[in-house]
Formats: sequence, C-alpha cells, structure tokens
Amino acid sequence: MAVSGEHMDNLEQGMDDEPKRSMDTPLLIAALLIAGAMLAYFFFGKDSAVVESEPPMIVEATPEEEQIQAVIASDSVSDELLTRARLAVQSGMLVEPSSNNALYYYSLYLEQNPDNADAEAELAAAVSEIGELVATAVAEREWQRAAFLSEQISNAGVTSSAVDAYRSDLEQFREAQGAAAIAAARRGAESDANEILDALAELPRAEPAALLETRSAVRDALVAYRVDQQAAAEAAAARRERQQRERQQAAAQARSQQATPPPATASASVDPLSGVRSALRDGSLTGPSGAIAQLSDVPADADGRGEVQAQLVALLGTEARNAAGTGDLALAESLQGEVAALDAAAASNLQATIDRAYIDLATAETVSAATLRRTQAVAPVYPRTALRRGLNGRLKVEFTVAADGTTRDIEVVETSASSNVFDRSAIRAVSEWRYEPREVRGQAVAQRVYAYLDYNLE
Repeated sequence: MAVSGEHMDNLEQGMDDEPKRSMDTPLLIAALLIAGAMLAYFFFGKDSAVVESEPPMIVEATPEEEQIQAVIASDSVSDELLTRARLAVQSGMLVEPSSNNALYYYSLYLEQNPDNADAEAELAAAVSEIGELVATAVAEREWQRAAFLSEQISNAGVTSSAVDAYRSDLEQFREAQGAAAIAAARRGAESDANEILDALAELPRAEPAALLETRSAVRDALVAYRVDQQAAAEAAAARRERQQRERQQAAAQARSQQATPPPATASASVDPLSGVRSALRDGSLTGPSGAIAQLSDVPADADGRGEVQAQLVALLGTEARNAAGTGDLALAESLQGEVAALDAAAASNLQATIDRAYIDLATAETVSAATLRRTQAVAPVYPRTALRRGLNGRLKVEFTVAADGTTRDIEVVETSASSNVFDRSAIRAVSEWRYEPREVRGQAVAQRVYAYLDYNLE
C-alpha cells in the first residue's frame, strides 16, 4: 500500500503526540491529590485526630414491658388483653404485680371495649374476690393490706361495698383506739398511751388534725393525772402535819394535868433532850417514840434545843434525799413535811431536790413524740440518690425536745434502708421541728422522744 508524503507526516506527528497525552493523566491525578492534602491540612491541622462517636446506649426492657409492648403491637390487642386478664385471675394475680394483674388488664380491655358484658361480669367477679380479701385483712387488723387492696379497686374505676366497709371499720377502730389512749393516760399508764398513739400514726388514711386532737387529749389527761397525784401527795403531807400537831397538843395537855413535880436539885436534874438525843443516835426519827415526837415535848426555850433540832432537820433531809434518789417520792415528801414543821428554809431547799427527783423520774424514759404538741413541722426532702434508685425507707429517729421547745441531739437509731441514704435528710428535717415542751411539777423540762419518718415513692 502506498502512502503519500503528507500522510506520512501526519502519522509521525500523531505518534509524537500520543505519549504526551498519556503522561499528562498521572500528573493531573497527582496534582489533585496534593491539592486535597493541602486543603485537609488547612481545615483540620496537622495534629487533628479523628473522634469516634459513642454508640447509643440500649436500655433493655423488662420481661413484663416486653410482653405489654408485644400485646400493643399485635393485631389483636383487645383479645390478647382479655386473655391475659383471664390468665391472671386463674393464677391468683388479682392486683399484683404492678402492671401485670387482672384489674390492670381488664381496665385496659374495657377502655377499648366498654360495652363488653362478659368482660364487665368477669371484672365484677374479680372485684368481689378482692373484696373478700379486703374483709379478711380488716378482720385480722391488717390495715395496710386492706388499704392497698381497696386502693387498687378504686384505681380501677369500680365500686365495691368492701371498700366502704373497710373505711367505716377503720374509722371505728381509730376512734376506739383514740379513746383507749386517753383512758390509759387518765390512769397514768403513759407507756401504754404512747404505744397506742404510735399505732394510730401508722394507720392508713390518717388525718393529721384528728391525730393531733387525740394527742392533745392524751397530753391533757396525763397532766391531769400528775396534778391529781401531786394533790394527793400534798394532802397526805398536810394530814401528817395535822397529826403531828395533834400529838404535840395531846402531850402538852398531858403535862398540864400532871402534878407539879418537886423542885429538882442540881444532883437530881434530868436533861429534857436526853430522849431526843438517844433517838437520834438510834436513827429513830419518826413514830410515837421517835426524835420528832420527843422533841415536841421539849420546851422551846430549853437549853440545847436549837442544836438538837438542827441535827434532826439534817438527818430528816438526808433521809428525804435518799428516798428521792431511790424513787420513793411518797416517803421523800412525807419527810419533807416533817422538816417543814421544824425549819421552813430547810424544807424549801429540800422541795427543790424532790422536784428534781420527780422530773428525773418522769423524763427517764424515751417516749413517743406524739405525746407532745408539735408547733412547727418541716417535711423531709427526698434525697436525689434515693429518687434516682427508686428507694423507699422507714427511719426511727430519737431526739431531745429541750425546755424551750427546740430539738437537739438528733440521731437515727433504726432504718429499713440498706444504707444511710435517708439519714441526713431526716436529721435536717427534725432539727427544724418545734414543740410545746413537757411540764413536770410546773417546770418546762427536756424530754427524750422518738418519731418515725417514712420515705415512700408510691
């Protein structure tokens, strides 16, 4: 095949251009890569690091929640709910566990099928069975259980005569217990009254105003009892003092009826205080032949009478203080009455000691705070940690109500919680409570008390 010279020149030129085009392509790619690297350096910097995002946290549902969600997601929600309700009845799961019981499923089903007579009848039968459980709990005085069951019935939007009967029985029981607490206080049984008040405070559906009224009545009854006891003791002391005066008058009359004795010579003189001194040495202070009785026969101007009387007063005071220290306050007051007939100042000092003994005896025990009237109440704050963890708890707190009504020396002595998560909240709340202080023998005194604090999320 012949090729012209012009054509040959064109072929040679094309062959020279082809290598040039094939070399331009790698250069272009390299230029693009360099440009991209420069842009990355400009925007992100040479030290930048790649940060990987954390995967989203997956919260696993409980088996009960999974079952409920499966029911809701199914095509036959109503039928499944009714089936679950019937199975719960057969299994005895009438009100428990939460969100997985017969009342719960019947309520959901009837919301979607309000005219289903069969479901309504089945629900009524379940409620009747729960009502029998309520009646049993009431008969056994398990008030918290009865309250829980009744609340479940009410929450389901149904009525039950058992709920009405429970509330009536609870009110009658509360009134009877309140009367029993007041009766115990009237006979001076303070511990029994406190126990009843504590039980009343634990009853469900407690009404603070009614409970406060009962506490006030118990406190008034206790005060009246103590006043009566003090009046009886004072009457007994007055009676003993009257008897002492009568003995003195009888002795004086007997002396006046006796014949005038012959003048005594110096050698035959007799010490009129010898019998008193002998009785003091023997420790015989009271009684017909005691030092008190014999001293009443000694003339007021007899030599040495003042000294002997002072000894007698001192011994009587010692015995009175010993009696007060051992809790025999009746004997202490009797001896104090004898001292009062001899030395008013000494009797006044002795009275303070006896009053102190009464106060110590009355405040020796830690009593329920319910026996005092609280004038300022501050509710405890639910700790955030307990809220976050869903914790409940019950604490018994002991503290002192001072003579000015403030609280001090607060401590948690019992707790149902697994840790001290509620302690700080309880102590802070109690520190702000205020009370009317207890009075003993007309004096405001400090009293150690206890109270219960409940932390309940339900």
